[in-house]
Amino acid sequence: MELETFYGQLTHIYHVHVPTAFPALDLNEPTSFIFAAIRECKLKTDDAQLDGLDIHFYSKHGQLNVIDVKTVQALVGRVPSASNEWAIVDRSAALVQAEWNPGNHSAT
Repeated sequence: MELETFYGQLTHIYHVHVPTAFPALDLNEPTSFIFAAIRECKLKTDDAQLDGLDIHFYSKHGQLNVIDVKTVQALVGRVPSASNEWAIVDRSAALVQAEWNPGNHSAT
């Protein structure tokens, strides 16, 4: 399996708490999950002039995916460009990791 990079628009973050053990899901104790709803960006073919800059263009969105937030490796920015397109500017670090610290937060 080869790793791939995907870009999308974060639309929602969901906290799902399972308050008791749930053996059918292999959960032996209360467990929390954090999910991210991300709408896929349909990337255009990269411009050769931008090689090596990690700038990609899109003008359309694809399907909405709900994924484990731990699979989100980095957050990047976007800036408007000509022709109703957006440029994705990726300045993420090589070793970015997702982490959630519940701290004193309680499920409501």
